[in-house]
Amino acid sequence: MKPHLLLLLSLGGCADNPTGDWVGVCSFTGTEFAADMEVFANVTSNNGYTLNGQMTISDWTGTTRTGALNGNQSGSYVGLNGFFLSELGLYELELDTQQTGNTITGPCYFRVPNGTGALIGTAELSR
Repeated sequence: MKPHLLLLLSLGGCADNPTGDWVGVCSFTGTEFAADMEVFANVTSNNGYTLNGQMTISDWTGTTRTGALNGNQSGSYVGLNGFFLSELGLYELELDTQQTGNTITGPCYFRVPNGTGALIGTAELSR
């Protein structure tokens, strides 16, 4: 096999590894509600598909919570889910993003797991 073809084949399946620290916001907008949630995601392990780590959020009330992070990666797709226990129960922040270099962007959802409804916003995090 020619060297340049081998290099092209080896680069063709490569995607950026999402392991590391991601910092940014999930911006929620709507007619009755508009606010930003600060997000810090620390992806500590990536087995090629499954992601694990820790996520910290600081919401519009100034409350900061830290919880478990799990997710998955497929090519440039990066899905991250953070789970947070509050006095009202368990909450989830889901980031449904695409990674381009050191940036991930896409929709975000803040909800009670297995509940109805969610705040829907747009996430942008970088490292």
